Formats: sequence, structure tokens, C-alpha cells
Amino acid sequence: MKIIELISTFYPIGGGQIFVRDLINALRTKHELLVVSLYSEKENFIVKELVKNDVKIVFLNKEKGIDYACSRKLKKVVKDFAPDIIHAHLNTYLTLFLSGVAKKHLTFYTFHSIQNKENSANRFHDYLIKYLVKRKLLHPVAISDIVASSLEQYYGFSNIPIIYNGVNLEHFKFGNPINERDIDFICVGSFTKIKNQLFIIKSFEKVLINNPTTNLYFLGEGPLEADCKNYALNNERLRERITFCGLTSDTFAFLKRAKFIVLCSEYEGNPIVINEAIASGVYIISNNVGGIPDVVDNESIGILFSKDNQTIEKVSQIFESSLKKYCELFYILKRNYPINSAKVDINTTAKNYSDLFMNEIASKKA
Repeated sequence: MKIIELISTFYPIGGGQIFVRDLINALRTKHELLVVSLYSEKENFIVKELVKNDVKIVFLNKEKGIDYACSRKLKKVVKDFAPDIIHAHLNTYLTLFLSGVAKKHLTFYTFHSIQNKENSANRFHDYLIKYLVKRKLLHPVAISDIVASSLEQYYGFSNIPIIYNGVNLEHFKFGNPINERDIDFICVGSFTKIKNQLFIIKSFEKVLINNPTTNLYFLGEGPLEADCKNYALNNERLRERITFCGLTSDTFAFLKRAKFIVLCSEYEGNPIVINEAIASGVYIISNNVGGIPDVVDNESIGILFSKDNQTIEKVSQIFESSLKKYCELFYILKRNYPINSAKVDINTTAKNYSDLFMNEIASKKA
């Protein structure tokens, strides 16, 4: 099967880009792939890895806004490659529409986040998505139950296939022995209002009252990184206990050392970092937003708390109580690791996409 994986850009790097990279690497072993990025090349570890793996990438050098030249480029690339499937991600639907390629080629679009008024780009984009799906020019796929439910409620779509994200288990394994887990808490993600890192810092600050040697690491970068750093540096208690590591190509190098991963996001679809934590044997402490409960479905993986009752006092208490019983939690993680890690295998995700694509091709021919 010939597949085009279409993405808006591999930069800045987020969970969506990481997932698309892993899916491409899994699909390429059984299918002929071409990767198309709408925007120009930004050298980063994702692009380098794909090129190293002999994945062909075409960059269309799109300008911001409506770019008819980019749409014409996409049309030519699709015509030359003649794919059986176009699989699109991350705000590529406008260029897909303008190029007209979805009229001639079976096109799937994976929705990576919850759809609602707050997350909507604008009414025109909402109308366009509805038009493309209703006309069967775009076949929607959701990454979690909650994303599918939001598509049904917001757009009126029905019978949306759900395929959960996965990670490459070749890059992850059960982490360090218990006596070598020297990172108490870790948070991975872009520094944005949605990810709510400052709330995590303030909750951690209370933990230090009774646990003054506890530490917290952050991986990622973003517009609110400076604010979080300033808050920590200007606080004597926090200054020596929080480490900002920036963006890394090797998340496992940190996760293997960690006891707990913490998330307090405003909303999520199905965050890749949750799967990475499961694949690394790291206990999850998170609120119950978005698709997280679909993955963290039992206490052998993590503990969830209600976002509706999310206060600094309550979250800090959860952090502290989890620390006290980490030895017990570690051995629960280790005992259940084979079952839990298998649930987040990218090869399972790739197979589910392949089956979806082939079944749709077969139904078109019938």
C-alpha cells in the first residue's frame, strides 16, 4: 500500500509530531511511504531521524495563511506519487481542500485534540471540516474516546474510528532499579497555559515543606518557560530543587530515572508522554482530563484526580502521599509492566491504521 503521511510541520516539536514520527517508522516497514510537510524544513531530531531511516520527506515551503502555490505543489506531489491513502494530521485540512486531492484519493484525517469552541481556529475552519467530512472527502479518526465524543458533539459526526496513540517500545524499557530513581517528579511538555506547569510548581512548593530534598524536573520549552523559571529562581525553597532541562531528543534518558510523572493540563487528547511513561515504568499522577482516563485505567499505572477539584493543596497532598508509598508502587509497576507496556506499542497502533485503510479501500472496490 502506498501512503502519504501529511503534516503541517515538524517544528515546534510536540506530542503530535513525536507520534507522527513513530507511526511513520512503524508503517514504513510494511508500506511504501512518502512524508509531506507543508512548511519549510526546520532541522531537528525528528527530521534527522526520519532521513537517517531513509524516509523520503518533501517540504512544500508553505507561507502563512492561504497559499495557493503550496496547494498546487501538494497536488503535483500527490499526482506523481499516486498514493492509495493520504493520511493527514495537525491543521492540514485547508491545503487539502484547496489542492482538491481528497476528491481523487482516499484521505483520512486524525484529530489529535478535543474539538470545541475554545479550541476552534475559527468558524470558517469549522465549516470546512464539516463540509469535507460530510462529503466523505475526509475520513475522521480520533485518538481517544473523548476526542471522538467531542467530534460527535461539536460537528455532529458519528461512528468515528478510534485508534489510540502508541510509542516505539524499542526506545523504551522498564527504567532504573528503585535505588537509581533519582528524579522524584518529572513533567514533560511545552510550556503553555494549557500544560499548566506553574500550577505544578506551586503544588510542588508545598511538598518541600515536609520533604525538603525532593526534586522536580521539567522537559520542554515554550512561551511560558521564562515565567516558570523566574518563579522558581526567585523562591529560595524552590531554587535548588527544580531543574529545567529544555527540549531533548532522548526522553527516556530522564524517564528511566524518574519515580513519578505529573500532569495538570487544562485539556488533553491522548498525550504521548503518558504512553512514554507507561513504557518506561514511571508512575503517573495526573488529572482526569481528555483521553487520559482511557489509558490510565487502573492504579497499576497511575492515580488520577478530578480536575474539577484541582487545588494546590489537594494536588500537593497527592504528591506527598505518593512519595511515601513509592516502594510499593514501584513493585506494582514492575509486576504489571509487560501487560501495560504492550497496550502502548506503536506497532499495534500502526496495524490498526493499516487495517482501517485496507478495509476502506476494499469497501470502495466492492
